[in-house]
Amino acid sequence: MHEALGGFLTEMGRVEFRMLVMVDFISEPPLEALFPEYTGNAFGPKINWFKRYCDYYGVPDNQKAALQQIYKDLEELRVKRNFIVHGETWGVSSKATRS
Repeated sequence: MHEALGGFLTEMGRVEFRMLVMVDFISEPPLEALFPEYTGNAFGPKINWFKRYCDYYGVPDNQKAALQQIYKDLEELRVKRNFIVHGETWGVSSKATRS
């Protein structure tokens, strides 16, 4: 279990870093200005922050494939994260409903 959770957290950190680097690439504020407003947020608000910056500044055509990969990775992480957070609760409520 520890290995699986560690792998999940490592992947989450990798995707979060790629989000920050993408915003640094497309936006006017320097990374030093972006970092404090980004790091103080939980995962969900970080995703919203990322999407707001991408929508506001736009993503160049040569970076759209990287953006789509980040969105794909975020969706995969969301599913895993939701299972970690809600999986046991869902399993218990599901069994209770069947009884």
